[in-house]
Amino acid sequence: ETFAAILGGGASLNGRPITASDTTDLDDASVLADARLIEGPHWLEPWPAMRFEKRNAIAYRMALVAAGAFDAAINLTPKWDWDVCAGALIVEEAGGRVSDHHGQAWRFNQADPRQNSLVCSAPALHPLIVRRTAPIPLAPR
Repeated sequence: ETFAAILGGGASLNGRPITASDTTDLDDASVLADARLIEGPHWLEPWPAMRFEKRNAIAYRMALVAAGAFDAAINLTPKWDWDVCAGALIVEEAGGRVSDHHGQAWRFNQADPRQNSLVCSAPALHPLIVRRTAPIPLAPR
């Protein structure tokens, strides 16, 4: 599999255009994350039933969301710019959304080259995920 993107030129998988999922509801969404993410009493509202899977490489998870193979990828630990910058371009060029868990757009090339967290998803799911993840305090870096 070869994922590629050009700013303003779309994203592709093996030379064919890709687009993020058009899923609009978290119920039964396919998510690349640890299922334990949604467990516990600290949530303001319960999460709907979702299907969880794991993949090791963060950039690959992002590319799978860009291709519509999964509806979202969520990770609440810092990610190095060099591990996620290409994935972010691929997702955004495929029509998906990428931000930290507060919904703040990523900014690359800062003094600290890490992104706080990851919410990568179909466009309609992004605000639904951010609404649930935004209250989570992250451990200091």
